[in-house]
Amino acid sequence: MSRRRGVGPSQYPADGLFARLRRRWRWHAGGYGRLAQLLPSEGRIVDLGAGWGLFAHALAAGGEARRVLAVEADPRRVAALRASAAELPIAVLEDDPRTVSLPPTDAVALVDVLQHLDEEQQADVVHRALRALLPGGMILLRTPDATATFRMVWTRLREAMMPRKRLPGPRARAYRASEAWVELLEGYGLKARALPPSSLSPWADRVVVGTWT
Repeated sequence: MSRRRGVGPSQYPADGLFARLRRRWRWHAGGYGRLAQLLPSEGRIVDLGAGWGLFAHALAAGGEARRVLAVEADPRRVAALRASAAELPIAVLEDDPRTVSLPPTDAVALVDVLQHLDEEQQADVVHRALRALLPGGMILLRTPDATATFRMVWTRLREAMMPRKRLPGPRARAYRASEAWVELLEGYGLKARALPPSSLSPWADRVVVGTWT
């Protein structure tokens, strides 16, 4: 991951020792740099459900040819991301990722978001994202693989311990097999694949990428 000045957790406003340590740990353990390398090196990329924006930072570290649009519903996270990204090619939009109207874009990323939706909401969000993709565009999903039985135990515990809800409204949880996500994207006509799970992670997270062909 790029170490260039102005990118990463050190750019966030001081908001308590625990929050700073958690962001720094997530920056190094979240694999955001590797995910960012899977997406186009130029053009508009939408980080849908951006949270605190660490993945948006990783995208921006890939070069100024990328124009990042980070969409997040939580006002506190939006404020922190805006403050951290003042001099980066990141536009921050405070809106609900389930209903936001997206501009035409070269790629959409849903990183650690879909498991916080029910199955109907998941399908609708993916459909909205695909409608925004330009020809040749990409979608990237990272979400737990429901078939990873042992790792799902740890993943469910992690999700249950989250201090803040990712989205407004009642909490929702829905997990699918990674191959089910591949089938969903292929049903729309994309070329899709699920990447191998990380051998170093205890979590059930899998990455699925799809491309308009």
